[in-house]
Amino acid sequence: MKPGYLILLISLLTYVECQSQLFLFNSNKRTDTSRWFIRNKSAGIIPGNCTYFGAAVNFARNREPELSIGRANVILTEYGRGMTRGAITSWGFTYAFTKIAGQDQHTGKFFLEYINIPPLLFGNFVLRTDYSVNFTNNQQYFRPSLGITLKYADLLYSYSLKTAGPGINQYRHGFTIRAKLFAGLKNLERDYFIKNRPWLKKQLELQYSQK
Repeated sequence: MKPGYLILLISLLTYVECQSQLFLFNSNKRTDTSRWFIRNKSAGIIPGNCTYFGAAVNFARNREPELSIGRANVILTEYGRGMTRGAITSWGFTYAFTKIAGQDQHTGKFFLEYINIPPLLFGNFVLRTDYSVNFTNNQQYFRPSLGITLKYADLLYSYSLKTAGPGINQYRHGFTIRAKLFAGLKNLERDYFIKNRPWLKKQLELQYSQK
């Protein structure tokens, strides 16, 4: 696949996923009580249900360490027989630092991120979009990323598109290693599939009524 088509595909996937998670707070799954038992129902991505902390290093034309903070909306879905799926949608702000031609560069970013952790970790992935403003040289970048995740650690490929400012693109192709922490996971939403499992519904109602 040509690099241009790959960049377009990553951008489209990231945009669609982030938009769907940002605006579609309620799905049929989360409102159909005959099929699902919902615990700690989330209010959506904007308030979230826990706090996101991240530290990363971007390896491109220039190495760029960064720190992030934001909100995360964590939903854990239980299908039975030990099969669970995790979905985490996050947004927030990032401070990054690098050197270009010996000069310190300070950058602020806004990010949207979506993590999918399916049963057995087969097909787990992370999609992320960053929009950055370099306060030193006034360059701005749009950076879509796609990679694999283990929930608390990501490895992503990205391509940075310069959208404003003087000079050449200082990043282009890059790889990112990111470590993350989610504070307040006791508030995460838990969805239990209860269709044709009336015994499970009674068990869950009893379990949570005692808390």
